[in-house]
Amino acid sequence: KAWDWEQKNITKYSDMTLAEAAQMATEYFNLKSEISEDVTVENIKKQLVSGKLVIVPTAGRLLGSPYYSGLGPIAHYLVIRGFDEKNFITNDVGTRTKGNGYKFRQGVIINAIHDLPQKEDGTYWRLYEEDMPDAEKAAKVKMGKKKILILSK
Repeated sequence: KAWDWEQKNITKYSDMTLAEAAQMATEYFNLKSEISEDVTVENIKKQLVSGKLVIVPTAGRLLGSPYYSGLGPIAHYLVIRGFDEKNFITNDVGTRTKGNGYKFRQGVIINAIHDLPQKEDGTYWRLYEEDMPDAEKAAKVKMGKKKILILSK
């Protein structure tokens, strides 16, 4: 149902910008959403301590999960749901079986956070739809701005 809603209301593409993810969170899931450019370990922890979830768009290959197939995803979202001394605790649907509660080093996540990059005309690169080599797509996604999505009820 969520996929159908997305196709009808946001995009036909396989890539979604963080602003589009915020729109879906608000309109489909009835959550409060806020996009922040304060992409720091401290801010993410502050949001989590206050009972919020943090969704991050990433250059997926920078995450280095051993559970991704091949080199890993080019653009990939994670839900950060908690933290410990060195790690963020995530839900990562990209692994199919090992993503529930998967821990990534905090610095690895901060480094990997990138929204989809914008073209000169203001539109976004929908990297999975572009006709270019995967290595070029993986490099291009790292040009996207660092932003996070903060969700609450």
